[in-house]
Amino acid sequence: MEPLAEDRFLQYVSLGVNLGLEVSEPPGAENPICVVRIGHDFWELDLNDARVWASAASPVALSTIRDKARSIGVEDPDVLIKNLEDQGLLLRFQPDSEDWIRRLSHLRLQVQARSAGLQDPKTEAYSLISPMGEPLASVDAVLWTIWAMSDGRTIGEVCEAYATHVLDRPTNDVLRHVAHHLDALLSSGAAALDGAPATEDQGVVQ
Repeated sequence: MEPLAEDRFLQYVSLGVNLGLEVSEPPGAENPICVVRIGHDFWELDLNDARVWASAASPVALSTIRDKARSIGVEDPDVLIKNLEDQGLLLRFQPDSEDWIRRLSHLRLQVQARSAGLQDPKTEAYSLISPMGEPLASVDAVLWTIWAMSDGRTIGEVCEAYATHVLDRPTNDVLRHVAHHLDALLSSGAAALDGAPATEDQGVVQ
């Protein structure tokens, strides 16, 4: 296999929702399985693969994923990372790329938090909290609205509805804003990137 590019700016982010260990595995099983859902499909990952996948829950550098893989005993991290990428479980995160913005428009957000409402009226900052009330993130009005409107539609569909019916601005302006600030949702655990059933196997839309 051709080695992954040595690019210190190359980042990855995981796609899918972690459903945890497979409940059918008996206690103390040597090879427990972690279940990941992408859209309407389910993947079963062994524990090491799942740990490497989960290490990119928020955008991280390739070197960080390699270090995680090595720390749990993976002999060739690049092979595993490439396999996860080929399966669509890891995506190259390029917030300044038009290709990424187009790809992002066909993904969707899986909401995993609650809103505590407007935190600071002057800056229009909204607070997101865990189901137990713990603070997770502070986000601007645009990102909060996209998060709040994420009801199974793609990010592109949500951005289009918000841009045209509320802001009277081009949809791509909102998409670019989301692309540049999405890490606030992902790194805090307030949301996860998920595939949309109709488009998840199509890759980057031309």
